[in-house]
Amino acid sequence: MQKQILFDLIPSMILGIAIGIIFAQLVVGPIRKLVAATVAITGGNYEVYIETNKRDELGDLMRSFNAMADELKRKTELKKYLSAHSYRKITEAPEGVSNVGGSRVRATVLFCDIRNFVNVCETLDAEEVTAMLNEYFSAMVEVIYRHKGEVDKFIGDAVLAVFYEQDTLKQSVNTALHAIYCGMEMREKLVEFNAKRVRNGKAAIEIGIGINSGEIISGPIGSPDRMDFTVIGDVVNLASRIEKLSKQGRFTRIVFSNKVEERVRGLLDYEELSREPIRGKEEEIVVYELVKIKDVTELLSNLSHPDPNIKRHCIELLGYSRNEGALQALYQKLSDSNELVRISAVAAMTRLAPKDHEETLDILFRHIEQEHSEKVTSTILISIGKMCKTQKLMRLSKFLQNPNERIVANAIEALGAADDPKIIDLLIPFVTSKHNRVKANAAMVLFAKGRVEVIDILKPMLLHSDHLNRASAAFAIGELTVLATADGIAGRIKNDSRTARHFLGELQSCVPLLVSLLKDPEPIVKRQAIIALGKIKDKSAVLPLLDNVNLESDSKEVMHEVAEALRSIGSHRLVREVVRQLV
Repeated sequence: MQKQILFDLIPSMILGIAIGIIFAQLVVGPIRKLVAATVAITGGNYEVYIETNKRDELGDLMRSFNAMADELKRKTELKKYLSAHSYRKITEAPEGVSNVGGSRVRATVLFCDIRNFVNVCETLDAEEVTAMLNEYFSAMVEVIYRHKGEVDKFIGDAVLAVFYEQDTLKQSVNTALHAIYCGMEMREKLVEFNAKRVRNGKAAIEIGIGINSGEIISGPIGSPDRMDFTVIGDVVNLASRIEKLSKQGRFTRIVFSNKVEERVRGLLDYEELSREPIRGKEEEIVVYELVKIKDVTELLSNLSHPDPNIKRHCIELLGYSRNEGALQALYQKLSDSNELVRISAVAAMTRLAPKDHEETLDILFRHIEQEHSEKVTSTILISIGKMCKTQKLMRLSKFLQNPNERIVANAIEALGAADDPKIIDLLIPFVTSKHNRVKANAAMVLFAKGRVEVIDILKPMLLHSDHLNRASAAFAIGELTVLATADGIAGRIKNDSRTARHFLGELQSCVPLLVSLLKDPEPIVKRQAIIALGKIKDKSAVLPLLDNVNLESDSKEVMHEVAEALRSIGSHRLVREVVRQLV
């Protein structure tokens, strides 16, 4: 009887299994499509599209995915029309462009305009004008990017470039020199551009360049229906105004203000061109024309000058000269008795030498063995980390045993560029170092290598009795948040849901600890906590940030950091009005 029942059930069981398989395929099939499409998106393919006729939850999910891919594609297209600075500000704003506040930043502005453009265009049809401008702008934009500038906007036949003073290399960045060198190369490109036009029987063009430095306002300008993300202010207006004076020039027709002159004094040959009153102000602006950048021969002759400041200025200029022949003279300056001259020589070599330049790296590796200055040794470590992309970099691991905390911390940072998997085992012991900077650097490098769990070590440091430990932990946690958005790291985190949950959970639990540090008696701790909260972008931090602002005792730097944090988090319009009052 039982056997008969079992035999009778077999067809039903087979049918049930078959139906189960069919239903499983109906569910698993779309999920596999989603997984494949997600992998494509991660690889930067925003053209991916999932076909679906489903009207259930899976269909809704697929359509949402398609909408997301389309949005990512449009954001990528947006890069073509905005400077890198503007693109970051807009895409990082949680609630869109309307939520992006303006900010005051220091920068050097370059304004370049084609002379008598109307006359040039009179004999050309519209297609020829467009083709000429596109070819001209393509050449000039390439030069601007090469000199670490960003194109803010094109204004007819003019281009406005901005060189932001953001010290990402942990070395002094002279944006005025970047802009001057950019202007010089733009004129070199113009010679090539005109030679090609003349060969094709077309008229040559001439340009003028005006450069100014100072504080500018960067942000969205316009009405709610139409906005431009741009830079404004007296510095920008004066750059445009003095560019018009370049037509009076006799040499390069690259003109700059006295604000720029202060930053390039002794490095260039220039002449005073004009003194211009500033509308609405009693002061006047002095305008100079660049005659020439000092010859390499002249700069080299000054490397033996008794004044170390003159030597440093000449070394800095050699670093920007693009003349690799100057490297030999810079090598010799590594033995100079003045510590600052040696530091300048290392920085100049880093700018001038190509990546993995064997001779430069060999000299730096040899010199670091005999260098006695902590600051020079640290500078060499960072420079080798930037230049060396081979297994040689692992030779720096011996500096992990140095008794000097600063040298160990910089060795860790330099070794972070190594691809060798051994680096993880080398650095893990340093996350428990008693030295705050060593611990923070080790955590950041390991995090960049995919060891997300290092946040567990940083969190207790926020409660440490030593204020430098608290400050370093706040700084490192903020940096981890930024690192987590980097393409490679973000991909690793997203591919492991458990890791992602752990990191996000720990990051969220750090927010109240960082908020508690807003009341810290040590200004450095409070400032780093403010910066970290701005990077984490948790809206629960908005009110604590406002509550802990003390208009009477807090420095301008702290006020500025609070304002930047609130802008970064993206807050209510009323809060943004308060921010305007703060700054």
